[in-house]
Amino acid sequence: MKKIIISSLVLSLSACASNPDKLGSSYVSPLKYADYTCPQVAAEQENVSGRTIELYNRLKKERNADNWQMGIGLLVLWPTLFFLEGGDGVEAAEYSRLKGEYEALRQTNVQKSCDISFMASTDELIKMEDQKEEQLKEASKVATKASLAAIKVADRADRDANRAERKAKDASEDAETAVIKAEAAATASSEKGSKRAASRAENAAEDAAEAQQEAKEAQQKASEARSLAGEAATSAATAA
Repeated sequence: MKKIIISSLVLSLSACASNPDKLGSSYVSPLKYADYTCPQVAAEQENVSGRTIELYNRLKKERNADNWQMGIGLLVLWPTLFFLEGGDGVEAAEYSRLKGEYEALRQTNVQKSCDISFMASTDELIKMEDQKEEQLKEASKVATKASLAAIKVADRADRDANRAERKAKDASEDAETAVIKAEAAATASSEKGSKRAASRAENAAEDAAEAQQEAKEAQQKASEARSLAGEAATSAATAA
């Protein structure tokens, strides 16, 4: 039984898709493109390049899937190795052929003096695409980080605005209370005609004026905080 399992594992491992970086290039004669004009060579180069990159990404994805499945199978579920989806099939053969066609087109470009921009090989082409992908990932990380930072600023500004609005409301209520006290003191002053009542009315009026000023300042701060929160939210949306 042990030998059967080992043999089965060996067969399963051999079914894994090859790393596309390790796949060779099939020879394609430049004579295939002998009758092509320079514009036709350029168009064919674009088609071959695009299809090569597409197949590379697909084969790489299959290879990674097989590696993951193999790791899980070797650790806990070895029967899953029988269901590996890899293997060097039609797409791998096409990929090798495309690498050969790219080289044949590159030679045709030189022979016909077409002056078309070619990479040294499809390997260099793939390397350039991988670098672009890494740059995009890095740019995405930076944008995500900036977006999160902007969201935090927006949240903080929103909290500040809420606090400022509450303070403005409290100050406004204090001002209203002070005005009521001032009016009451003024009434008492006119009724009693005492200096003490007059002084109390004057102090109440001053308190009311100060409370109204504080309410006005608090409302201004609330407005500024709310504006900052809006700008931060806009920055967060732009960064995202």
